[in-house]
Amino acid sequence: MKNKLIIMKIKSNRSELKRVYEFLLNNYATATEVSVALNIYRPNLCRYKRKLQKMGYLSEIGIVVCPITKRYAALLTSII
Repeated sequence: MKNKLIIMKIKSNRSELKRVYEFLLNNYATATEVSVALNIYRPNLCRYKRKLQKMGYLSEIGIVVCPITKRYAALLTSII
């Protein structure tokens, strides 16, 4: 039973990672905007962001003022 829970958790993390990537394929946004749009806990999103950047699938295209936090933030987009 415990192994099934671990596998289910891993699968749910992958689906969140995939959702982030697919969202950024069609949009560009700050991390907070992505977190709010996809209803993903922001620290988890930062982990996914770092993972996608290391794999070469995510890029920062500039610095903007985030409409949610009103602070400077990197604008993110997915690389095909």
